[in-house]
Amino acid sequence: VFAMNKNGDSISVLKKTMANLSEAGKDSATATAKLNIEAGGQSLALSATAKVEKKSEEEFDMQLMVDKSLFTEEMSIYARVDKEEINLYMESTIIDLLGMTSSLTPSWVYYTLNLDEMMSETNTDENTDSELKLEDIIDAKHFVFVDEVDNINHYQLIIDQTLINNIKAKAEEFADEDLKDSLSDIEELKQAIKVDFYITDSNELAKIKLDMSEYLTEEDGISGLSISIELKDLNNTKVEIPSEALKATTDIDTYMTENSVDYSLDYDSSYDYDMDSDVNLDLSGDMTLDTSFEF
Repeated sequence: VFAMNKNGDSISVLKKTMANLSEAGKDSATATAKLNIEAGGQSLALSATAKVEKKSEEEFDMQLMVDKSLFTEEMSIYARVDKEEINLYMESTIIDLLGMTSSLTPSWVYYTLNLDEMMSETNTDENTDSELKLEDIIDAKHFVFVDEVDNINHYQLIIDQTLINNIKAKAEEFADEDLKDSLSDIEELKQAIKVDFYITDSNELAKIKLDMSEYLTEEDGISGLSISIELKDLNNTKVEIPSEALKATTDIDTYMTENSVDYSLDYDSSYDYDMDSDVNLDLSGDMTLDTSFEF
């Protein structure tokens, strides 16, 4: 009965959760993404954390941190965003990882992205009377209650061909060209995909997880694959951009130009790099090795 009640109210829970996330996420939030791969009896875990904090009505700071792994050390990229531009800040050692630059003295560099053109392209007149709503797309059969552990409610979003067809039909009905374009290349689903949602009793989203392990075959060469995004510290996240980063005077383009690595080999074509080796083996006496190098 409990599960049935939860299922009957699942869409209401999802709507409240999305509303809470939208409202709380406006001020500050922390999201941690994790990728786990298992193959050949070995496992690999990669994770990255994104933090956002609203500093004023027109400005917020961000931090993207990639955790230490087998491939990289821990590193962070910062950003300050306002209505007009995005300023990115990172240490030059991060750019050097691309292999095209190198510097003996690490420094902070920046990159500025103007938002005027981007915003003008996305600012379109919206008709709220024809706006797609969550309940227009997802029903209680496709968002179901699974269980509850430690006051966290586990739901599953079931993405099957019926749901895809419903979304396509709604996109046609509401003339949503962007949605139609994004669905045009989706092939027929042979097996439903299940996305796990973990929601608190206060309708706050704690985690989303997609486990693709059951869809893998031997031909894939991977026995396990899962992706998760965990949300925490809503309205309680702090982001502090290092003062050294804010004082950066070198932009990324300039850094890459001034510190590019030249892999070409400099040599004089008039040189003779042939190595002449004359070996004289005298089995009855001493063995001598006459080696001469001509350049």
